[in-house]
Amino acid sequence: MSVIARPAPAAGRRRRMPRRRGGVLVAAGMALAAAVSGCAASADGPNAALSQVAAPVATASASAAPAASSGAAPTCSPAAQASYPPLGSLPAATALPAGSLEATIRARGHLVVGVSGDTRLLGARNSLNGGALEGFDIDMARMVAGAIFGTQGPIDDHIQYKVITNAQRFPLVNQGVAAGGVDLCEL
Repeated sequence: MSVIARPAPAAGRRRRMPRRRGGVLVAAGMALAAAVSGCAASADGPNAALSQVAAPVATASASAAPAASSGAAPTCSPAAQASYPPLGSLPAATALPAGSLEATIRARGHLVVGVSGDTRLLGARNSLNGGALEGFDIDMARMVAGAIFGTQGPIDDHIQYKVITNAQRFPLVNQGVAAGGVDLCEL
């Protein structure tokens, strides 16, 4: 009996081992199915949910016809489409807690907001609208000012915008308005 020897791999090259893709694909499929059915809470715990998912996966790989699910539709607790409960009502602008930042801002008469003045759709000057600042960050600053000042005249009269860079956000908020900082950053 003669034995045929394989030639040794060239220097610096490793011999490739055969890959077993079938087992990896089945394991990945089962993991994906278990993750998708993660809301299926049952009395037997997570192993019951995995066994409900594993049976159809094994059946589907054995035959070409898809297997029908015999269990009820999975339920999530809380429901997947449920939202957080609404927050309680905000205090009136005239009833802010004494000594709070909001009361200090109201007593000062204006909210100092740090914004990026050149980020389109977030905070930028609109040359077609007289150079007015507009964008998501500007709208959020107006909402905060509205909660602090209420309907005390035009809300833009109570906001002072300060154009700052990304690196200045945290130092200026921590610095405080009295030392040249800002009350709120919208970057």
